[in-house]
Amino acid sequence: MLVPCYAAAYDEQIGNSYLLLQDLSETHHVPITREQQISIVEAVPARADIEAIVDALAQLHAYWWDHPLLETGKLDIGYWCRNANRFDLYVQRRKTSWESLIAAEAAWFPDDLRVLYEQVFAGLRYHWLRYLEPRFRTKTNLTLTHGDAYFANFLVPEWPASSATYLVDWQSASFDIATYDLVNFSATFWTSE
Repeated sequence: MLVPCYAAAYDEQIGNSYLLLQDLSETHHVPITREQQISIVEAVPARADIEAIVDALAQLHAYWWDHPLLETGKLDIGYWCRNANRFDLYVQRRKTSWESLIAAEAAWFPDDLRVLYEQVFAGLRYHWLRYLEPRFRTKTNLTLTHGDAYFANFLVPEWPASSATYLVDWQSASFDIATYDLVNFSATFWTSE
């Protein structure tokens, strides 16, 4: 799932770097553009592309599941869930966004959904203590996640199953819960329609 790399270097003193990757422009395509993704109108790629993306993520997560590199500190562990303080910041950020949304949209927002979201917020502390904290404390049941797994960050083969599906834009990689990548591309822009 990594584009073949021919050469790479980084000069710490001056901050220059280069990365020479295989040219995939003849064999691969981006399933949707960033503009399509943001527009929501054309935010869902072809079914074959979705299947290739899910397979690529499954392979990534399976390979790195509970990997020994977790113990080296070379990559961050759990961006929002690595400890109680980070999780509290995450919850506060989400609550602030929620309160802003309700303040602006209360007139039309369905009551049943409002109740559901309030229940979710009420249960987050328990969820952290029961399910998340033990995983991050013991560094178990974690895997390498892309961290920015939107459809536009994949290169899928022009001819399904002819080649690997690649992930690009690796600036947010960390050891985390695998489902975060799935949620990132499926729940962020993908409406039920």
